[in-house]
Amino acid sequence: MRHKQPHLGTRCHYTLVICTCDAYEDTWSPLFTLFRKYWPGLDATIVLNTETKAYRHDGFNISCPELYRDHPNPQTIPWSKRLRDTLNQAVSTELVMLFLDDFYLRAPVDTQGLDICLRMMQGNQRLANLQLFPCPRPYTPLEEYPWIVNRSKKAPYLFSLQAGLWRKQRLLHFLRDHESPWYFERWGSRRGRRYPDDFYAVVGDNGIPAVFDYWPSMQGLSKGMWLPKTPELFAKEHIELDLYRRGVMPMGWKAPRPRRNLFKSAWNIVRSLRP
Repeated sequence: MRHKQPHLGTRCHYTLVICTCDAYEDTWSPLFTLFRKYWPGLDATIVLNTETKAYRHDGFNISCPELYRDHPNPQTIPWSKRLRDTLNQAVSTELVMLFLDDFYLRAPVDTQGLDICLRMMQGNQRLANLQLFPCPRPYTPLEEYPWIVNRSKKAPYLFSLQAGLWRKQRLLHFLRDHESPWYFERWGSRRGRRYPDDFYAVVGDNGIPAVFDYWPSMQGLSKGMWLPKTPELFAKEHIELDLYRRGVMPMGWKAPRPRRNLFKSAWNIVRSLRP
């Protein structure tokens, strides 16, 4: 038996926040199609973190706050500010699961493992984040559940946007309104070391991914293009894919480095590292 039975008690409520944007609306139908197949027990409230667009999918309770419908230029709002506004205005639960719009499931969700993680979050107020996808070392396995690890504060990507549970108020504390997802992961990880919070993750068991199985390096989107193995997954799952709208990233392709305003970049890093 892979997991010990979790202690019985009150059901743990959380809100599933899908981090996305209007420009990626073509990712939503495949995401929920695979949810329906591989996560049939999903009954949490789902908040789709868009700027202005709404979306519905049969069988799911999806809320689209559309917080910037009247904004003259909503695509200019930084990712972190949009997430903060969504958490403040559209999420009422203590626990939040962050999930990106292109984390396409390849196998059934380990719902028993997820339940254990939810109860662990509920019972440990020091626990700010429990990443539901394998993480890099260093870490220390827990005695009761060796497939869950306590991450070292020196670990790379201590703040990660892989699928994970967050304590809402701590996530709000960690966010900085100017940051992109990449700034949050890179510079947020450094400032996260100052705080006494615990950060856990799952690491899998005997080569079997714990909780969620998706392939972020080869399936999904990057730089606005479909990653190389996405067409193969969609064909297997009978999901239509418009290859002409985005194109498919060639294997081994590297995007050219964008030109940066060095002063602005340096100032943003300073803002990220301030308490």
